[in-house]
Amino acid sequence: MTGGEKIESKDAAKEEEQQKIKAELIGGKIGALVLQTAGVEKLSGSAIAGLSEKVGVKKPAKGIRVVLKDDAVLVDIHIVAVFGRSIPEIARCIQKETKKLFNEEFSSYHLTAVNVWIDGLSFNEEAIKYRDQAIALLKQEEREKCNPD
Repeated sequence: MTGGEKIESKDAAKEEEQQKIKAELIGGKIGALVLQTAGVEKLSGSAIAGLSEKVGVKKPAKGIRVVLKDDAVLVDIHIVAVFGRSIPEIARCIQKETKKLFNEEFSSYHLTAVNVWIDGLSFNEEAIKYRDQAIALLKQEEREKCNPD
């Protein structure tokens, strides 16, 4: 191995490490933003837990994958949503807020896509109440159909 090859491999390793650090920073900020979104119970890492790290790819926070390539960024966000909330509305809100974050804090990057994946639903206390009300209403409608007065 020549001296030039060692320098190139050190530079490539240093660049890869810098990309990982940048991805961790971006992913951490996105994670905090997502967890503040109404209708999001938690981030979900199950769908991406088995992915191996590649150059410029990092799982900075459970449920978030940031892919950096040159100045372009692709973001995958995996969440567990709260039952009873509009899933398309939750996804749109996350996409909008992520884009806003990039415009304000990471304007040197081009955000190519924000993919929001709903990995599951959570039945918190509010959702259980909503579900029970819906079941009671359906039962009442069924009784009225069977026993018309």
